[in-house]
This record gives sequence, C-alpha cells and structure tokens, in this order.
Amino acid sequence: MWLLHTETLALEEFVESKTPPYAILSHTWGDEEMSFVEMRRAHMGIQNKASFRKISTFCYWANTRGFKYGWADSCCIDKSSSNALYISRMSPITTSAHFNSFIASVKRIDERVIDDRNLLSTFSVAQRMSWASERETTRSEDLAYSLMGLFNVNMPILYGEGLRKAFRRLQNEIMQASFDQTIFAWCANRPSSGLLALSPASFSNLPQLALWHPKSLSPFFMTNVGLSIRVFKLDDARKLLPESDIEDGVTIAGLQVDIKTKDVWKVCILFLKPVGETNFLINGTSCKAYRRVMCEQLGHLEGWVKEFTPEDVLILEDEHYDLLKHSIEDNKKR
Repeated sequence: MWLLHTETLALEEFVESKTPPYAILSHTWGDEEMSFVEMRRAHMGIQNKASFRKISTFCYWANTRGFKYGWADSCCIDKSSSNALYISRMSPITTSAHFNSFIASVKRIDERVIDDRNLLSTFSVAQRMSWASERETTRSEDLAYSLMGLFNVNMPILYGEGLRKAFRRLQNEIMQASFDQTIFAWCANRPSSGLLALSPASFSNLPQLALWHPKSLSPFFMTNVGLSIRVFKLDDARKLLPESDIEDGVTIAGLQVDIKTKDVWKVCILFLKPVGETNFLINGTSCKAYRRVMCEQLGHLEGWVKEFTPEDVLILEDEHYDLLKHSIEDNKKR
C-alpha cells in the first residue's frame, strides 16, 4: 500500500507485512481532490490547490501526534492498478443466514422475506406495515415513499406534501391493487377517524391477522365523499357486547379479517358511529355515512354472528367529515 510521509509529503510503498503505523484522514471530498498521480509528480503547481493544503495540514497534525506516515483515500490509491483496489486479507464477517436472523429479530420482519422477496405478497398489508411502524426518516414523506417497494406500487414523489398526504396516497394505491382489508386494521389514540391510518406507526404491536376466504368479494374504493365499502354490520353494539364500555349509537362492523387472540381465531370488528343529516348515493344506491370511533382498539367476536347484515356504507375521512359539518352549519344560517 502507499503511504504519505508526514514530513516530506512523499508517497512511499509498503508491503503488507512491513506496513508501519499510520494516521487516516477522514474527510469530505471536494471538487478537486489531490490524486495519486499529482502527489507522485509533486510539482510546484499543486501547492496552490485547496486540496493540497488539506493534505499538508493533515500530515502536519499527524506528525505532531507521532505518526511518521498518513493515508488519504484521495491520493494514496493508485486507481490505475487493480492490485491497489484489492484486499488480500478479506474474510466474511458472518454468514448471510446469521445476518438475516439478526435483522429479523431487531426489525420484527419475517426472516423468509429477507431470503426471498417474492414472498412479500403472501403477508397481509397490516403485517407489512408493522415492519415499518418504528421507521424514522429525515423527510417525513419518505416514511411513505420508502414503502412503495414493500407493496409493489408506484406513485409520484412530492416533497412538501407532508407525511399525512403521502401516506394517504400510498394507501389509495394499495387499495387499487389489493382487496386485503387488514389495511383498515390499525389502532391510534383518536376520538374518531376514517378508515385510513395517518402513518405506519398505527400498525405497531398488532395481533396476528388473516384474510377471509374470498367467497363473495365486494370492491371497496375511495370516492370524493368517503370510502365506499361493504361491511357486516350490527347496529346495536351494546346488545352484543353488554359488558363493554360502548356508548349508545355505536355500530359494530365486521371486516373480512380474522384476528388471533389467546390462540383462537376470531372475527375482527371495528366500531362505527353514524353521521346524521346525510344521504349519499353511490351508483344510485343510498348509503349511510359513518366515522370510526374507539380507534385505540380492534374488537373481536368469537364466531359468526347471525345478526350480522352485509351493507354498503360510506366511511368519511377527516376532510370529508369537516366539509360535511361546515356545509350543514352554513346551510342552517341561510
């Protein structure tokens, strides 16, 4: 390897067994870094370059600290020689299997996906979201953009829109490509909400979820008045769950999702509250509007409830609900 003499600034070559102790320059590359060829020629013109002053200053400080030699990646590698770019003492840090196990344990990602990304589609939307529930990014929107590959979707990157809008767009893209209703199985400390989560953090620490057999699928989709979806509904939640702390007027909505609690698979339910003074038509059919309440929990019922009735409903997102309230109040003033 080549080293800089910290007094003369000359490059000297050493074989591995006789390489002396040396200091290493840690730096950010500029536009005109000193090259190996320039340092070897050592002509007077290079002394006017800012990068030469960086090298000479490095050598000065290395010398004052007792190092006779120094190394800088910009000028101590002969890039014309393949030997200079080869490390003969390379050894594996660990096996890929061990590294995969480590990643899986730290990030709570299924190890099978690390080995074979083709298995991604076999995991529910909620489970894949949970893998990113503790992720942190410098730009908030990247928390959503970084998940496109995880769900095999594409969307424009619009920095400045904020996480909420970016994550909303991501969920809309996922819904267009999947009938997986676990995308609605999240928890957050909110008094009321639509069916879409605000961030991947809402999918953390979820119980195990699984999809129903798709015997009679109904599409769900976002409209400009809310999310249109068919749910299995029971209007009087307190009748079915008399011991629970549920306020009057709350409706139980069964998703096409099973939830595992205490090693038993049960029907996953959400709690909805009707929005009054509304009458929406979707494809010519009158639909009731609701908001999700008790968002901090996912409910569950053991087995199928005969009182469940399938119904197409609208779940209002925040912007739809706010506009609805404003229009009703404004209309009352006229």
